[in-house]
Amino acid sequence: MGVLQPYPLQMGPVLEIDLDAGEHLTCHYYNVPAAEGGSIVVTKYTCQTEIFVSEVECQIYEDGATFDLLHWNVGDGVWEAIDTQVTDGVGQITWVELAGADYGLEEHDGAWCELTTNPVFGPGDFFTLFEDEETLVSVYNCDGVPGDPGDTPTKYPNTGTPNGRDENRLQP
Repeated sequence: MGVLQPYPLQMGPVLEIDLDAGEHLTCHYYNVPAAEGGSIVVTKYTCQTEIFVSEVECQIYEDGATFDLLHWNVGDGVWEAIDTQVTDGVGQITWVELAGADYGLEEHDGAWCELTTNPVFGPGDFFTLFEDEETLVSVYNCDGVPGDPGDTPTKYPNTGTPNGRDENRLQP
């Protein structure tokens, strides 16, 4: 039909596409086995505030941050780094095929002001991954400068009203 199709075309078991006369559609189906074990998905944010207020004040960090995945060694009673990864262009790292256990993160060249998990665990930098489940971890770095006075406008646009003010608007 000469139109660009969205990606993905359809989620779920049914795909409906209208074809005009003479058009062809080629489909490739892939059966990808599900990963065994649990997974941890880390998303890195940088915030424009000095302390964490809410995710609204933050944006995904796209420049690559390095994290160590830590695992609790029960026998030795210490946290051990078991893998090191760098976040991708959408600020994420995904570790898959992990056994259910206690895990933690350590960020290279950064200190976070807030770490949240889903499912939610108590306060702290460590969390539990349940067998064959997924844990989402959000890491927030509060290193922005709030309210930069240089961003405040000093000249306002002409709105066509006397003195640039709307006289019909109630004034506080």
